[in-house]
Amino acid sequence: MKRRFEDDHNWETEQYKQAWFPTLMADAFPDAEGWRQEDDPDRQRAGVDIETWGTSNHEQWTYAIDFKWRREYWPDILVEVTSNDQTGTGGWAVKDQLTDYLAYMWVSVSTGYFIPFKYLQAALLEHGDDWLSEFGEVTSDNAADFGDYTTHNLPIPIPVMLRNVPNCFRVRWENP
Repeated sequence: MKRRFEDDHNWETEQYKQAWFPTLMADAFPDAEGWRQEDDPDRQRAGVDIETWGTSNHEQWTYAIDFKWRREYWPDILVEVTSNDQTGTGGWAVKDQLTDYLAYMWVSVSTGYFIPFKYLQAALLEHGDDWLSEFGEVTSDNAADFGDYTTHNLPIPIPVMLRNVPNCFRVRWENP
């Protein structure tokens, strides 16, 4: 079955409107003074779905977060290395993005991880070939108005991610 980006994107966008989402953000970033959903398509393509800001130890901070929402739980984190095999476009994990944190969330189990993006990219550079040999690749067939294409991902087991990417943290939320 081919996935349609527009359908997935619409479902993902609905997650920010859920009653539990503000609590998820407050638990993840307790010093945050606010957050907003990004509405600029160029910034969204550059890895910013949510921006949050605050002050800690008298220092102001702002984080750009790229959310990856999953309907069902799998014990790994899919890291996109090729976005479109027809054009050879690199996936979000290998692009120069504005992202500070990758937020990988499983709605079915109300659990997710915030992963420092630059550390993830460094770990991918260091271990990517080994991970591909050990864990293989997951592909996804996609349909779009411009044609069909396949996305290529590395399925990195959660314990491997946590061992190799510093400062990841888990969040859970109540999903009535």
